[in-house]
Amino acid sequence: VGMAKAMEVALSCRQETNDRIQEMASYLVDRICYSIPDAILNSDPEHLEHIVHFTFKDVDEKTLIDDLDKAGVVCSSGSACEASCGKPSHVISSIRTDVSGANLRVSFGRLNSLPEVKKAANAIIFAVTNKRFEKTNKKG
Repeated sequence: VGMAKAMEVALSCRQETNDRIQEMASYLVDRICYSIPDAILNSDPEHLEHIVHFTFKDVDEKTLIDDLDKAGVVCSSGSACEASCGKPSHVISSIRTDVSGANLRVSFGRLNSLPEVKKAANAIIFAVTNKRFEKTNKKG
C-alpha cells in the first residue's frame, strides 16, 4: 500500500519536476552561451533535459573542475564511467573531431533550485574567464 502511494505521488509530480528541470537547464545554457560566446554546447536540453554538457576551448579541464568544486559547484568532465579515465568521452569524440579544451557536464535533479543554477552559472563564467585570463597573461 505504501509503495503504491509513493508511486502515485511521484507520477503526479513528474511533469512539473521535468518542466522545472528543463527551465533550469535552459537558463544555464542561455546564460553560459551569452556570456561565453565560443562555448560549445555538446548536449541537447530538449531531448535530455537533466544533463548539459559544454566544451570550453583554451581552458584546462582539471583546474576548471577543481575551481568549480572550491566554489561549491558539483559537476564533472563526463559521465561517471568516463570521468576518471583521463581521455575525452567517446560520445563527445564521435560528435566532434576537435575535443580539445575543458569538458564540463552539469546534471540536474528534482532537488536542485533555480538560485543554485544561477550560482553555478556565475561560478562557471568566472572560472572560465579567469582561466583564460591566466593563460593569456602567462604567455605575455
